[in-house]
Amino acid sequence: MFSADLSYEDKLDALKNEFKISVGREMSEEVQSVCNLSVGVYNKGLSAGRMEQAKETAYKLQDMELPIEKIAYAVEAGIDTVREWLAEREELLVK
Repeated sequence: MFSADLSYEDKLDALKNEFKISVGREMSEEVQSVCNLSVGVYNKGLSAGRMEQAKETAYKLQDMELPIEKIAYAVEAGIDTVREWLAEREELLVK
């Protein structure tokens, strides 16, 4: 039931057939809401993971002395965003 690989329809079928739970309109809407919520949570986590990877790559490219414009292009982020990441890194290194 909690698998991200199961579709909404598969989860409804599991409730009906495996767990012998009567699924009416209200229950069906609740399952749909939970499915939508879990997709949102998954995507947010994935986005956060991608951003952390982009930051780490930006740091490595800075160490290689690439210009900020090329770093931004390589990590597919805006120049201002990359500047912020690199400034944060500098603050951490100074401390």
